[in-house]
Amino acid sequence: MSDEVPSIHEANRMVRVLTGERKKYTHRIHNPDGTVLEFQHDKGVKLDYSVESRSLWIFTSDYPCGPVCEHKPGMVILSEENPKV
Repeated sequence: MSDEVPSIHEANRMVRVLTGERKKYTHRIHNPDGTVLEFQHDKGVKLDYSVESRSLWIFTSDYPCGPVCEHKPGMVILSEENPKV
């Protein structure tokens, strides 16, 4: 048995498989510290500048609750269209 703890994005993937939930896109945000934020959404993501905080923020195209997170130098954003089943 492995001592390796499964990552959050792998656990989220398993939950989506078990519940049958599937959105149009899967977005993965790789942080410079090695952590990964993964989420699915029916729209793409975009970077937008916030005048208040004077920094870039990551948004989904129609995210009603505000930004996903602040963009930090070294972040990598990967988006892929999920296969249609």
